[in-house]
Amino acid sequence: MHGLMMNSPLLVQSLLEFASQFHSDSRVVSRRVSGELSYSNYGEIYNRSKSLAVGLIENGIKSGDRIATLAWNSD
Repeated sequence: MHGLMMNSPLLVQSLLEFASQFHSDSRVVSRRVSGELSYSNYGEIYNRSKSLAVGLIENGIKSGDRIATLAWNSD
């Protein structure tokens, strides 16, 4: 991507890797539909997302397959 503003594409994976590397212990607070608060940190979120990716690959999901939607306001 030489000559563009960024050295890599802006992907959720890249954001999680950065947050895990530099802000692993930073607390993340989510509010569930029930109103209950859920607490985590970027290190846990990154590890959970990697585990999910491995599980999807092991179950035959391939790059480009659609599997879910992104819920911005929940964990």
